[in-house]
Amino acid sequence: MRDTVYDDSQYIIEKIRSAGKPIRLVSNTAARTGQELWEDLQTKGLDFALTEIITSGDMLLDINLKLGL
Repeated sequence: MRDTVYDDSQYIIEKIRSAGKPIRLVSNTAARTGQELWEDLQTKGLDFALTEIITSGDMLLDINLKLGL
C-alpha cells in the first residue's frame, strides 16, 4: 500500500481546499518523519504542506519534549 496513489487523489485534495476546508494527512508511521513522508508525497504528485502532515513519530517527539524526556 505504501506506493499506492489512488486515481483522482490530487483532484480530491484540491476540491477540499477550494471549499475552504482544512486538510490533514495523519499517518501511524513512527519510522518516518513528517519531512520524509512529505518528500515521498511530492514525488507522487500529492501536494501537501509539511504542516498538514501528522505522524505518530512526530507526535511522540513533541510529547517527549514537553515532558522533558
